[in-house]
Amino acid sequence: MKKTQIAIFCNVLLIAGYSVAEENENLVLDEVIVKETAFSQQVGTQKISADQIKRLPSTNGKITELLKLNPNVNFSNTVNSASTAGEIRPDEVSFHGQKFYENNFMIDGISNNDNLNPGDLARAGAGELIAGTNAYDLPAGGTQSLWINTKLLKNVEVFDSNISAKYGNFMGGVINAELKDPDLEKASGSISYRTTRSAWAKYNINDEDRASFEAATSYSAQPQFKKEYYDVVLNQPLSDRFGILFSYSKETSDLLSNHSGLRYRADPTKTVTRLNDRSNEIFLLKGIYFGDHGNTFKGTVIYSPHQSRVVKNNFYKGQMDSTGGGVSGLLEWEKQFDLLKMTTAFSYKRTGDTVEHEEDSYRRYEASELLEWFNTNNSFALRGGFGKYKTEKATYTLKQNFSGLHFDWGQSEHKIIFGWDANLAQARYKRYQNVYQYLYTPGSSSLTCNGANECIDGQQYAYEARLYPQRQVKVKDDSYSAYIEDNISWKNLDINLGGRLDYSAYLKNLNFSPRFSASYDVFGNQNTRLFGGLSRYYSNSMLAYALRANIGGNYIYKRSTTADWYLDRESTLGNNFSVKSDLKTPYNDESVLGLSQKLLGTQWTVKWVHRHGKDQFTREKGQGIERIMTNGGWTKANTVTLDVSNLNEYKLGFMNLNWKLGLAYAKNKTNYSSYNDDPEDDISKAIYRDQLLDIWNLPQMISIINILPF
Repeated sequence: MKKTQIAIFCNVLLIAGYSVAEENENLVLDEVIVKETAFSQQVGTQKISADQIKRLPSTNGKITELLKLNPNVNFSNTVNSASTAGEIRPDEVSFHGQKFYENNFMIDGISNNDNLNPGDLARAGAGELIAGTNAYDLPAGGTQSLWINTKLLKNVEVFDSNISAKYGNFMGGVINAELKDPDLEKASGSISYRTTRSAWAKYNINDEDRASFEAATSYSAQPQFKKEYYDVVLNQPLSDRFGILFSYSKETSDLLSNHSGLRYRADPTKTVTRLNDRSNEIFLLKGIYFGDHGNTFKGTVIYSPHQSRVVKNNFYKGQMDSTGGGVSGLLEWEKQFDLLKMTTAFSYKRTGDTVEHEEDSYRRYEASELLEWFNTNNSFALRGGFGKYKTEKATYTLKQNFSGLHFDWGQSEHKIIFGWDANLAQARYKRYQNVYQYLYTPGSSSLTCNGANECIDGQQYAYEARLYPQRQVKVKDDSYSAYIEDNISWKNLDINLGGRLDYSAYLKNLNFSPRFSASYDVFGNQNTRLFGGLSRYYSNSMLAYALRANIGGNYIYKRSTTADWYLDRESTLGNNFSVKSDLKTPYNDESVLGLSQKLLGTQWTVKWVHRHGKDQFTREKGQGIERIMTNGGWTKANTVTLDVSNLNEYKLGFMNLNWKLGLAYAKNKTNYSSYNDDPEDDISKAIYRDQLLDIWNLPQMISIINILPF
């Protein structure tokens, strides 16, 4: 089975921002040229400054929103749509046909990735049940652990192709956000508030979808919301060498939706509403000290929790609170030696995601007049949830980077960078208590419970109970890496030769990533340049399957109307996952070819990028209903982009104007959707009670008997 996607991206920016023209001001939108970086890498790099961040339009103020002017970046089709209008979480992005969870997000050079279960948060947008709904689900917070506000950023660097050996643990792209430093010139501060709401928005909905959207009964319909944003920033210099910066920000979103079928017998015609809310907070404290002899010291502490409250559709007492984020601390030491610059960093980060249901047990009743609620969509009356469970990861990081070393050899000039890092990490999953799922069946009017639990006289009784025991799973995720890169300049030729070694304790693999890129200045005047490259990128480890091991295993108890409880069998219910011991690290081979031309005050760059992903993480069927993590996935992607921009600003009265045109054509093929996907299994429909239903519309927690591929 092949899944093919063809996308055409067009982004035209005539006036991306403006500023009052002042003497010596030189604002350039979408700066791409990075000093001390070879041209073959510059064409794969976008650098966004603090001034540009202020002027770029933003909805929720998240880092990925700054990438919408980059033709090499693809966004989810739910971005800027009515289905996510009330959300505040960061948008997901992909590079060159790779999965959105295969990027490397960094803050001040330290990983901000969530590799515990990054793919499941997007399921609701596809019409599926949200992560955490089932007892065997892993909580999911998205691809970024901390949801940083762009107001805190000094700059953002985005790398999409010909990426330096300095960066690893990705198969898509690299996004490095650098936080602002304290200002030692003067004390300053600010307080801000902004808000938006659905009453101020206009939705463009297809006529056939309008009724269901306005009914607001699905997770992907958000016609009613209210967002509020609060910010406080305080900057205090304590001397001409030492200063601190404190910031607090909070975002909230209140969402109103409706149950599609849940009704109360006291007023059976009244639609029952669901009150959902979102929030994200950021506490930041950063200090900087300029010492003697070329020493600079920085310290940063971030505490950033986010929360989402969801009421499960058509559930009585079905509230589910999901919390994520965590705390991060970073100490940096920069030392300028005579021949090179050394940057040393030590960090600690503890992040994770927690799901807490309103009740500790799930009950699937048959509809009954004795119950105060019912479901107009089917004959079930659903109640409760599965208690509390969480994932958490603690990481200690020590790294060093060295730059600025250069020398001449014959007619060639060499610039060397090198470095290493070590990450000591442990992840865990914890279910706090035993949780039960009770499945009821109708009984006769003469049904007598005789004091048995989970039974209603003359109505129904639980014929089956599934016990999910209290559990705790721990996984080591240590990793080590080292890199070196040489930028060689010889006449009109520029060559980058680099290599990177990565070792993962979880996968027990040692991988080497060659990085090669080159550019040739055809006429020696920097007007016409050919460039290309060959590189390999290895993925970050994926811990979802390791944490899932045994957490879905359960005990099934059955009884009839004539027998007491009895242990029927020990079962894994089709949600038991295992990991092959000989897994390879997924990787991507990249080929790049392009041409850049200066013409009449403009820069034209056309670039072709080919990515071939191999050994991708997917799952396959084991014995019975077991699922096994494997290297069965692959991707093939071709992207052609045209980038046109002005070289110098246009001054028009009091404004400085810049423009940019970006065009992209992409053709991607893959045999899987995510690490939760079976490559050879494209099931989307199921027959239940003689009805053909979408998989995600099935009553929760039923066993699928007849499955047809469509």
